[in-house]
Amino acid sequence: MIMRGRLELGLIIDRHHAVSLQHQLRLRLIEAMNRGILRPGRKLPSSRVLAAQVGVARNTVTLAYEALIAEGHLVTRPRSGIFVARDYRNERVTTGRRGLARTPSPSERLAKDFQAADTFIRPPNWQRHPYPFLEGCVDETLAPVDEWREALKLAFSRQSLTRWSSGASEDDVQFLDELRATVLPAFGVSAAPDEVVAASSVRHALHLAAEVLIQRTTPVLFGAGVDEELRRVLQDRQTTLTSLARDADYVRALSEAPEHSVIIIATPSTLIASHEGRQRTNDLLAAAAAREAIIIEYAPPPDVREDGHKALSLRALDESGRVVFVTGLSCLASSGAPPGLICADAQLTARVRQLKRLTGTELAPGLQRAWAYFIGLGHYAACLSRASRVLQSRRTALRDGLNHYLSKCVSIQPTLGSSAYSVKLPQGVNAYELARAASTRGVLIEPDRSDEQGATVRMGVTSLTRESIRSGVEVLARVLRGDHRIDSHLLRDESNPPLDARTLQRALSGATLLYNTVYGDPCTIEVRA
Repeated sequence: MIMRGRLELGLIIDRHHAVSLQHQLRLRLIEAMNRGILRPGRKLPSSRVLAAQVGVARNTVTLAYEALIAEGHLVTRPRSGIFVARDYRNERVTTGRRGLARTPSPSERLAKDFQAADTFIRPPNWQRHPYPFLEGCVDETLAPVDEWREALKLAFSRQSLTRWSSGASEDDVQFLDELRATVLPAFGVSAAPDEVVAASSVRHALHLAAEVLIQRTTPVLFGAGVDEELRRVLQDRQTTLTSLARDADYVRALSEAPEHSVIIIATPSTLIASHEGRQRTNDLLAAAAAREAIIIEYAPPPDVREDGHKALSLRALDESGRVVFVTGLSCLASSGAPPGLICADAQLTARVRQLKRLTGTELAPGLQRAWAYFIGLGHYAACLSRASRVLQSRRTALRDGLNHYLSKCVSIQPTLGSSAYSVKLPQGVNAYELARAASTRGVLIEPDRSDEQGATVRMGVTSLTRESIRSGVEVLARVLRGDHRIDSHLLRDESNPPLDARTLQRALSGATLLYNTVYGDPCTIEVRA
């Protein structure tokens, strides 16, 4: 609008933002041009006037103007001022339908149907919730900011940027070498250069492997602890799918499965580097060979180091090429979703690469090279070592909080190398309904499963401090006890009548109570008079 002869743009600058004031001003001016507020040929206020309107130094506005002029967004006219370039976005087209009421399109209706009632979506503003027990969301205290700045500076040098612009879509060789030398050996896996494929995330890697190996008529055995979104996709495709319980006997399941099945499982925590673990692995591989089955093995990257326990990968002992190994880099070392990878025989990885090219889902080469530097400089290993110590302390706090407030209500199931707990809920509690109810109180938990075998949720500690964990569990306990059928603490709900004070004193004075704590340790309490 025009106010007192000046152009009032209403630009908002955040002085506490990580982006500099000059860059914020450039972003806001470009946004005003894109939205048609600043049309081609429009004169901009002088640097002095705009600086007063926005509340920044005049030099900040001058630098922003100079950068936009150099890029061709603005032009200068002698003795006239600065104007929006005439040819800026002159292809802008509108239908004039903005703001009109309309019925939902077919694509919108299909999108609503795809999002099932039992779908939990992580809120993008999870940091604003006081108790985000979300596995994989990392708080800023664990982020290796300085290390990433160094890796990105090396990866996006002038010479590298020229190379990235050539349009090459293959995986970065240096990144694959780091994965083969650093990441895969942690699972006991060795691989040739053509046996590893990079993906944009672990979920992406799982979906790529499933897309290549599973047809509609392929019998699929789906183990617990794997990505639930992949299970839903396979069900939507009407794949013949059999769900396996968390403690299922995979050897028996494969022995009873049809031939040419595909079994998708997380690396069993019982398969450790021992003689017993090796025997179980050999039995599972033998069962797969007998049924001519393929195993897609999902191994989430460990958050914490478990002393004396080293996970044993099925792929490490596979000699027949029946195991497709899927893992990824740890989210603790990444500000977003870290890359995933597929390790399989060369013939299958070639098909995966072809699928990536056809679907346009290649991982950006510059990002791959940045990860290569981040790993090669030792930042990745150092970051995981620091985070492991912090997460062990947080995981203990979560265990203590659950045992204190919900010991009679839930049971926890730890996973080797994970900082999260799988929490089994009481009978009759729906995991998705509980998650929605808890979110209204600031507690974010992620449903794992809700079926005839019971309901479970995942509770992680990568996203909140140790000091807030206990109070978060207390709030969750209050949400659960909103239904008195679940572990009520009200005296009127007890089947035995309460004792009065004198009777209670006579019964307990001088008594010795023997019991086990919630951790199973023996405990003795002597009640003095």
